[in-house]
Amino acid sequence: MLDLGRIDEAVWVEYSDDESYLIEFITDDMIRQEIGRDTDNFSRYVTEKMKESKPEANKPESDTFISGLITALFSTDFQIKIAVKACKDWKGIRSNGEPLDCTDENKKLLFENFANRMFFVFRESRNEKHFIGDMEEDRKN
Repeated sequence: MLDLGRIDEAVWVEYSDDESYLIEFITDDMIRQEIGRDTDNFSRYVTEKMKESKPEANKPESDTFISGLITALFSTDFQIKIAVKACKDWKGIRSNGEPLDCTDENKKLLFENFANRMFFVFRESRNEKHFIGDMEEDRKN
């Protein structure tokens, strides 16, 4: 059943038997806002990516821009920002044998050094099934 009332809830998602993350749903608007917060840097980043790509002689400039934009949106830096925003807490993360507090600084450190966890949190923060129910079940009913 589709339950929009659950969209604001954070949910615990298991990464492994002894590690889990409390993850908030990240909406398209939140992603647009995150891009907007850093518009100058984001624009510079897209421009750099456009320069890095070698445009073909017959390739329109708009295609080059779109290519740069897509590269920027799927950059690891951008995904780390979203993962830090989405992760509200964690279980099973330690430093020198002691539980590590889930601060923005520690989240960034974790996600920069362990990309598989960052991709997991990023992916799960966009997984509607955790937050608004199972769409397959809706279609069956």
